[in-house]
Amino acid sequence: IPAREYKTAAFVISAGFAGLAGVLFAGCGGFVTPFDFSFLRSMDTVAAVVLGGMGAPVGCLVASAAIELSAVGLQSVSWVRMVLYGVGLIGAVRFLHGREKRRG
Repeated sequence: IPAREYKTAAFVISAGFAGLAGVLFAGCGGFVTPFDFSFLRSMDTVAAVVLGGMGAPVGCLVASAAIELSAVGLQSVSWVRMVLYGVGLIGAVRFLHGREKRRG
């Protein structure tokens, strides 16, 4: 398996999708600042990947939708959202670690 070629292809494809997402984001908003991408936005992405599963694209999409809906629903009490993220991440890591331990 040509690992170097696959890694390079994966990097190029992901960079292309990131560029496309940036164009769409700037086109919808009309203006982009560094403040649009805060620490909380990074935590949204990490939580979606961890909760949805790194190997399951559908799981990441479902987790992303749930996270965005919770962000809208809990907008007035943002600290509750962060607590829920922490509990969800800890639960996912404990569940996945226990499953890997039993398997191996």
